[in-house]
Amino acid sequence: MIFPDLPGAYQYIVNKDLPTLGVLRTLYRLDNTTFTHGRTNIKDEILPAFSEILAATKVQDETWERADGTFITKYDWSTFIRELDFHGIYGDNFGSWYIRPGRDYFNGNHLKQELTVHRESATGDAVELNVVHGSHYQVSSSATFPQGKLWGPWLWYLVSPGPYLYFDCLITDIELLNRIPAQKKMQQTELSKNSQLGLILGSITVTTSREVSYLAHSFYRMVVLLQVHQYSWVTTTPTFQL
Repeated sequence: MIFPDLPGAYQYIVNKDLPTLGVLRTLYRLDNTTFTHGRTNIKDEILPAFSEILAATKVQDETWERADGTFITKYDWSTFIRELDFHGIYGDNFGSWYIRPGRDYFNGNHLKQELTVHRESATGDAVELNVVHGSHYQVSSSATFPQGKLWGPWLWYLVSPGPYLYFDCLITDIELLNRIPAQKKMQQTELSKNSQLGLILGSITVTTSREVSYLAHSFYRMVVLLQVHQYSWVTTTPTFQL
């Protein structure tokens, strides 16, 4: 879904005839001279240089050892997927971002981790991942999805110089975080008009006296770590709303 005043697009995936697979994702390979930095909720820094990877010794899957004994690995950019506020890659006045108002379509539980961004080891591309069903960390390596399974919606937010520049990516943490609540509200308002998307927009309120993690899912007797068929909600706080 594209709006004339928004530099990006609301996206979602509906299963029509997917095969059994381990990973469902979108992947952008962006120019490595323009998009130089990566950002998650726990990491915001320059991506490793391609020349460093070429000069290093590969020791295991997507992991290289530098001459000084330090390591380069794309798994450094992993994070707990349900705690991720937004992520992407950016440079001077350029940025490509994913913002997810909801996380109910993810597999696994509150400890599920996934890849987000990294430097492609074969080509040097700056890579931005949107893993909506992943097999890295704590899940089955393959899954069969039911007809009509919905992933999303999320916002792909693309920023570049010109009349549609909303913020300077060098100060993106402040500017973008300020925009997220408005984007979430607009997305729920607009997309809930779609009858299928509207089915997953609801709330549950629980109050407790101590901090614990709660998980609710919509598939009866589903094993949490194998949750792929329906939707789940999780949070950790004394008083919360799902």
